[in-house]
Amino acid sequence: VEIYPKVQGFVKTMSVDRGSTVKTGQILVEIIAPELEANYREAQAKFEAVQSSLLESKSQIASLEAQKEEAEAKLGADEASYKRILFANQTQGAVAPTDIETAEKTVQGGRAKVRAAEQTVLAARSAFESEKGRIAAAKQALNSMREMKEYLIVKAPFDGVITERNVHEGSLVSSSSSRPPML
Repeated sequence: VEIYPKVQGFVKTMSVDRGSTVKTGQILVEIIAPELEANYREAQAKFEAVQSSLLESKSQIASLEAQKEEAEAKLGADEASYKRILFANQTQGAVAPTDIETAEKTVQGGRAKVRAAEQTVLAARSAFESEKGRIAAAKQALNSMREMKEYLIVKAPFDGVITERNVHEGSLVSSSSSRPPML
């Protein structure tokens, strides 16, 4: 059987020679591929960056929910104050008309702030879900690069004897069938 590498690279170590008896899964050749290593590190960095971004989004949601709760609490206090002013207004001349208008506008403003806070929380949750999708993609890319890195170690497909060796340490190897097989 002709043994070719699955990835292009340079032979780092040869663990066998002509006449060597090998067992299934035994390491035959180790390859180095600087580009593959760089791509793996890049995929790993992207995955870590997306993980960090996901944590930041989660933290932002908690902060925005706290702001929404604060706006709701202030609205509750403003509504209670407005009701007290309306109750006091039942006594003729006890409350100035501008105080009633001010309290009413404060309640309307508070309701608008609560609605805005709710929308902001919804937008942050949507961004969080988007980040979860990005992390899944980054994880898949990292796993793909990890699998490619595993191809840098060529193992014996079955028990046998090496009958031919065509490469040495430092040789450029590739999966191209136009080149002679490694072993």
